[in-house]
Amino acid sequence: MLYLDNISDPGNLGTIIRTADWFGITHVICNNKTVDFYNPKVIQSTMGAFTRVIPSYFDIKQLELIMPTDHPVFATFLDGDSPSKLKTVENGLLVMGSESHGISEDILLLNPIKITIPAGVDSVTESLNVAIATSILCYEINRKV
Repeated sequence: MLYLDNISDPGNLGTIIRTADWFGITHVICNNKTVDFYNPKVIQSTMGAFTRVIPSYFDIKQLELIMPTDHPVFATFLDGDSPSKLKTVENGLLVMGSESHGISEDILLLNPIKITIPAGVDSVTESLNVAIATSILCYEINRKV
């Protein structure tokens, strides 16, 4: 599953939904500050994937109540480990945060495994687009299945 924390750009949400569909992720959970799943720009950028991905909007307290305790939580932080270091992953939750503000501190309540996408040696870019980062991490985690 994916948990999207404060994703405000409709194009990014649509691209993330399309990515989720590509990797067989059928459920995307958003916090209440994430753009509306049915925003016309979101729907357009999903290229039809919105018909196969189930959206839910939960705050972190609600998510804590429904999250199975045996499912690991992976959250993106600049000081995280490379996902290449992950062992086999069968189930879990991938948390993606806002490009501007990162992940909310509330996510720490889920005791996440901190991961990051290592930058290239000569990179001076501060961050990746959240939709691109989601795609890369879904690929990396999918390799561990």
